[in-house]
Formats: sequence, C-alpha cells, structure tokens
Amino acid sequence: MYMLACGVVFFPGLFFITRKVLESAAKNWNDADVFVVSERLLSSVYATLATIVGFIIATASSDVMSDR
Repeated sequence: MYMLACGVVFFPGLFFITRKVLESAAKNWNDADVFVVSERLLSSVYATLATIVGFIIATASSDVMSDR
C-alpha cells in the first residue's frame, strides 16, 4: 500500500513540477508544447524505472519463468 501511495504522489507531482518549470523557462512555447514535453519526460522516467525493476527481477532469480 505504501508503494502505491508513493506512486500516486510521485508521478503526478513530477508531471506538474515539469509543467511549471517549462512554463516559466520556455516563454515562447504554447500550452500544448509544454504538455507534450512534460508527458514525454514522465513517460521516459516511468520506462527507465520499469526497465531497472525488470533487470533487478531478472538477475535476482535463476529461472524467471518458474520462480515465484
């Protein structure tokens, strides 16, 4: 339950912080540009974390298909 709460706070928080930073840093971008870049950054962070967790799980067990 604790990890779920962390994820519920972390990912939307990262999205909104990125939007606020980009809105103040890139004055000539419109809202759609800021949204797309924030969304892609969040997706990249999520993909990186998912890859790291998959690597840890794959290397932690001798047989990934039959281990529990």
